[in-house]
Amino acid sequence: MFENVALRGMFSLMGAFLISLAVGINFLWGIITIYGTSYFRITMKSDTLTEDQTDIVFPLMLLGQVFSS
Repeated sequence: MFENVALRGMFSLMGAFLISLAVGINFLWGIITIYGTSYFRITMKSDTLTEDQTDIVFPLMLLGQVFSS
């Protein structure tokens, strides 16, 4: 299908980039969740929000992307 070696290389690099991006977003969300929870605790003036509740946002966001396609 891809007989041009340069084209195959470019597609391989693009695929590797997209995989790294997807994996990196998972790690980044775990780091940002702590600060997001703290921000919403301060702005809503409520101590009932927990990190477990904000951890559910990422899987729900992925499901929303899957079902919107």
